[in-house]
Amino acid sequence: MNTQTLAAAGRIDIGVHDTITLGGATFNTDTIAASLVAGIVVIGLGLYVRLRTTSGVPHRAQLLFETLVSATERQVERTIGPTGRRIVPLAITLFVFILIANWLELIPSGSPKALPSPTGDINLTVALAGFVILLVHGASLRARGVRGYLHHYLRPSPWLLPINLIEEIAKPITLALRLFGNVFAGTVMATLILELFPPHLAPLPLLAWKLFAMFVAVVQAFLFALLSVLYFETALKPDGGPPPGGDPDDDRAPAGGPAVARARDEMPAHTVPTPTER
Repeated sequence: MNTQTLAAAGRIDIGVHDTITLGGATFNTDTIAASLVAGIVVIGLGLYVRLRTTSGVPHRAQLLFETLVSATERQVERTIGPTGRRIVPLAITLFVFILIANWLELIPSGSPKALPSPTGDINLTVALAGFVILLVHGASLRARGVRGYLHHYLRPSPWLLPINLIEEIAKPITLALRLFGNVFAGTVMATLILELFPPHLAPLPLLAWKLFAMFVAVVQAFLFALLSVLYFETALKPDGGPPPGGDPDDDRAPAGGPAVARARDEMPAHTVPTPTER
């Protein structure tokens, strides 16, 4: 029995949700409820860590959170610089929210599931991707200005304008479909295991698949957060030339930056300080 047979028999529901219609708009109530649950869990975890925070010996939750924040800050500062610190809260929130949302699929909640993974609904992943991309373009406008933002699409050559536009359009699409496809595939695989194996043999392969799905959920949450950081890096990175003040990694760059170098070059020879003779 293949997937098409199962789908035709009504055993695999693709894109079917509990819905309500308000003002001509349709809302997937199961996705909304699961998203609210994931959001409440994220807020609850944050409040728990805040209440357990201490200046002495850190609790395990505090230690885990501080390790996550420190690792994210180091990664962001290496790629974007100190200005990227404001992205760290967004990256961590995205990672934790998507991870909790992915793991909701592993919780038994009846058939059909009363609490499905909201990231298995294309509407939520598109909303998350669109939210991130809007913030990226807003950060790029703020950093470059309107003229620099528009000129960025003409680099490295004006002939590449169509390709640069296609790349920008593809970013939210690939970001949304990657997350949705992996989570939805996990739901289909779990259904196939239940249908293809006898009832007394299904629990073992289903357990093995769910353990693997937990790992995939972590990877997908990490990739979404990492790609978001990389998109911000592209938006905030200068179009060319060294950063203001010179390249700190270049040993040949004089201390104080280009301004000090020019002042030294223009200084008369008799005013250049020399070592004290002994």
